[in-house]
Amino acid sequence: MTIENASLFSTKHAYSFSLPGITLESRKVLEELLLDNHKKYHIFFNVKQFHNHNPHILLAAAALGASPEALRKIYDIHITYQKPLIAPKYEITDQNFTDYLFEDEAYSSYLAFFDKKLETMSIEEVFTSYAIKEAVLDNLFAGLFHPLIHFCYGLEFSQKLVAAEGLAMACVHGQDKGFRVQELNDMEYMHLQGKSINDILEDIRNDPVLKRSRKYDPTTDGFGNISSPEESKSLLKHIAQWQIYVSFPPSQAFSNLILADAEDIDAKIKELYIASVDIYAASQRPGKKPLLDFYLIHLLTSVYFVQILLPSLHVKDQAKLLRAYFAKFAQWYAARGSPKFDRAVIYNYQSTSPAKENPWFEVWDMGIKNMDFHVVKVVRALSMADEMFSPEGDHYYLKAAQMTVECTVHGDPLIHNAWTRKPPGYDEAWE
Repeated sequence: MTIENASLFSTKHAYSFSLPGITLESRKVLEELLLDNHKKYHIFFNVKQFHNHNPHILLAAAALGASPEALRKIYDIHITYQKPLIAPKYEITDQNFTDYLFEDEAYSSYLAFFDKKLETMSIEEVFTSYAIKEAVLDNLFAGLFHPLIHFCYGLEFSQKLVAAEGLAMACVHGQDKGFRVQELNDMEYMHLQGKSINDILEDIRNDPVLKRSRKYDPTTDGFGNISSPEESKSLLKHIAQWQIYVSFPPSQAFSNLILADAEDIDAKIKELYIASVDIYAASQRPGKKPLLDFYLIHLLTSVYFVQILLPSLHVKDQAKLLRAYFAKFAQWYAARGSPKFDRAVIYNYQSTSPAKENPWFEVWDMGIKNMDFHVVKVVRALSMADEMFSPEGDHYYLKAAQMTVECTVHGDPLIHNAWTRKPPGYDEAWE
């Protein structure tokens, strides 16, 4: 069996948010388009390594019941700017696997390598064999977490083609500024008292070292304002206080610490997921038009997939993944000005599309019809949060989703002008 006919669309993952009633016709069209994308297009569509999102929006829309016509419309819009896939430049083997890491031109070579591996191995087996390597694990979180997101779409829906693309992307993506996995393992602050994510984020917001570094720049698109050794050391100290271990004897090396149990891991991912919603949705100002930050949306859409990935890993690797992910999570939060979040703003949001029936129906429909390739992904992540974390009668996640679909309606799906690039943690962004 080849990888091409092994990828049958499935919505059976325990943490997948998918609606019932996905038609056979939609499934067939989806698999046709995913195969076409796999064979024809590169994972980056320009020299800045902007990402091919075709599988993301197709799978997210299909999971919410998109028709065959809607799927073809999405694909036809977003293939217009993709870069053609070139023939493999190298023959990647287990022996030379690390020789071409971070090389853009090696994408099709790594793709061929993972396609071949996935003919005989499961998605989970390939991940644990290759992606837990530190250099590749670092790069799962590069470029706003896109290698992680892309791979996990393949994992969630049993799409080996998509999983191979995500792993190949992680191998060739340029490295972000910031901490590496080994630095997290060697942290000198491991003995510090543990804190909740909300307390850590408040400490980051009030840190005098980080405050001095955070100059307002509406064009910033990365970690440029969190770059000096002093700033990195200060941020690392905060990150270390999110602990995923039962005990922290200061004299012991990282590898000897006692790992948390599965119950603690579950509590940590819940805490992380809820924080990602608050940062994305509730970083608003009362009386001001909502600003939905292009960068912070990726904290939410990526944490959805951390939850998808964790059950496939041993508890040791779960802890390793969570720690590395939270380091990048906190960096992005600091880089966007460490915005305060206020749930009251979301609770007070008045929908422009009130529904007499289940209001989520309108949200899902608007999400599918919005051709921006981030909107439907955010909607699905908020839907899952509502299903898992919302108390009876609470509408926080629904209102966040309504705000998303109602504030991102715009004419050109290729401009993404519904999202702000102004970092919302600064007063100047709201003037």
